[in-house]
Amino acid sequence: MKERPRMPSLEAFGKPKPRFLQPVAMALVFLLFVMLFFAMAMLDLRRVEDLLLKTLKNKAHYVFEVTQKAFQEKFNRLVQSDEGLHGPFAGFSPEDDSTSLRETLVNALLNAARAVDLQEAKHPEGVDGLQALTLPEHFQALLLVDGQGNPLYQKGPVPPHLLKKAASLAQGSNEIVLHLFQGISREDYLGFVGIRRKKSEGAVFLVLNRKDLMAWAWNIAVQNSMEHMQLGRGVVYFAVEDRSGRLLAQAGSVSVESLEQCIFSTQVVGGSSNPAGQCVQMGEAQFLEFSMPMILENEVFGTMRIGMETLETDQILLENRQHILLWTGLMLLIGLLAMGLLYQTQNHHISRMQTMRERLYQAEKLSALGKLGAGVAHEIRNPLNAISLAVQRIRRDFGPETQEKREAYERITRILRDEIKRLNTIIEEFLGLSRTSRLELRPQPVVLLLERILSLVQEEAKSRNIEIRKRWAEGNHTVLMDIHKLEQALLNIIGNAVESIPGDGMIFVSCEEPSKGVVCIRIRDSGTGIPAGEERKIFDPFYTTKEKGTGLGLAIASEIITAHGGEIRVTSKPKLGSVFEILLPRATGNA
Repeated sequence: MKERPRMPSLEAFGKPKPRFLQPVAMALVFLLFVMLFFAMAMLDLRRVEDLLLKTLKNKAHYVFEVTQKAFQEKFNRLVQSDEGLHGPFAGFSPEDDSTSLRETLVNALLNAARAVDLQEAKHPEGVDGLQALTLPEHFQALLLVDGQGNPLYQKGPVPPHLLKKAASLAQGSNEIVLHLFQGISREDYLGFVGIRRKKSEGAVFLVLNRKDLMAWAWNIAVQNSMEHMQLGRGVVYFAVEDRSGRLLAQAGSVSVESLEQCIFSTQVVGGSSNPAGQCVQMGEAQFLEFSMPMILENEVFGTMRIGMETLETDQILLENRQHILLWTGLMLLIGLLAMGLLYQTQNHHISRMQTMRERLYQAEKLSALGKLGAGVAHEIRNPLNAISLAVQRIRRDFGPETQEKREAYERITRILRDEIKRLNTIIEEFLGLSRTSRLELRPQPVVLLLERILSLVQEEAKSRNIEIRKRWAEGNHTVLMDIHKLEQALLNIIGNAVESIPGDGMIFVSCEEPSKGVVCIRIRDSGTGIPAGEERKIFDPFYTTKEKGTGLGLAIASEIITAHGGEIRVTSKPKLGSVFEILLPRATGNA
């Protein structure tokens, strides 16, 4: 007994393994490249930011130096003059509007004395009221005397010779007495300023030491310089504060609200010669403020603050950041598109390989079935023919004589004849599996082949009350074909359509050229349709939904059409029918 050929399995050809490693590796490399690009771009942006910030800082430092020199020059003109201010000033009025620095200083000191006089007038009589008087800032002592020169209130040490000066002022005819700057270079320097009281008899006497007078002179120098200061381009405000944070003078609008964040990420650390920076806000506008200590005789005497407009620098930084984000986003988009294209191409390649493997598997499977069918045919065809002849002989020569037995005899012999015929059909189909790949191709008109096939199935369709309609587009639609094999394939498909219609129905057959070089045969029926998801399985060998079907008709048809370089497609809706499309390459060089 011959050994049956073994059916190859799909695993024998190997399953395509998805190559996800390549896209993932490329994605990681590209992501690393984008990250490096972004990091380098941010470093460049930081360098630009530092450069712009350094430019603003240098500009602020220059303004500080120029302003400090102007303050120092004014101060030197006040304190380094050889002439002092001293003696009784009988006709000097503290309200006079003077433009000289010393007159401005004298007016400031006299106004301080007048403030003490007004403060004393607001308090009740007696010692308790006098105790409430406060010593003005930058004065060593305060002395209040009556009309005879007797001390009423004293705060701070007053030398005896200054007590006599105060008594002389109260008893004399002078309104003002002062002694300033004379001998200011000495450490034991004492100056004074006194005024006669206006609403009552007596005098107010204020004493200054060297440090106090220097502070008054510095404040006057600062205020005078700031009055004539012109803000340059990009400078929003300039302000000077004393050591206690009190505003001495200002030019422009001074910002008071500090911000935690600014478009500049770098904060400048300040020092004695290095401006310190911070972000400030005035209304909705943001500025960069620099501050620097104000130095007098190697001692910090206050703070200078300057507000720099950053509109241009902010615009430069924002444009650079937008460009970085734009190019980074563009690179990511290009990378995503490239990854998507690569992924789609790879999946398409894998899908084609899978299809090729499945076709190879089906071809090998059908080849094995064909060899098996040829072997089975050789083994059983001769005995089957002998049985068929014997049945015919029995039916012809050995029939029963009675009518009752003849009817049963006819039925039994007819069953034997039909089953033998079905076995022959199965054998022929098996033999057809081994012959589908051997084609004798010649250019033939598809329409003539379809006309012949429809004439063959017309009678059976009429017996089932099935109407066959046809429509041919213009032209003969010539195809390179093995006419007998293609006829077998189309007969199998149309015959399957006839069998799928349980009662009255319709089959529509058309032929056209939907695109150049392709001929499309469309077969549409009104049968029971194919279950959802089973469309591709109907071309597998032995798959059938019919009780007596072999499942080889459509498999053979698919193999024949594929061998012609064509393609078969099917769409179906359960209970509504199916549509088969056979696409064949048109023969070149033929009309």
